[in-house]
Amino acid sequence: GLGPWVVDMFLLFQCHRADVFPIDDPAFRNGTSHLWGVYGKAADWGLCRTRNEQVIRDLHRPFAPYRSISSYYMYNCCGKKR
Repeated sequence: GLGPWVVDMFLLFQCHRADVFPIDDPAFRNGTSHLWGVYGKAADWGLCRTRNEQVIRDLHRPFAPYRSISSYYMYNCCGKKR
């Protein structure tokens, strides 16, 4: 079915909307964790969608209403090796 993740990916990569915030995407959360050096409450110390939602939102707040740009950077950051 179509869930929030599918809708976010469609809006971000196909419709090129300016303010898409794909918090359900693990790559987005991992990129956020790597870029800002923030560790969360997930099993691998990554950022958890439910337990760390406010932290993630606060980190991306300066980019509003253009959070899609920060999302692209999070995907790029997630793909880089340390």
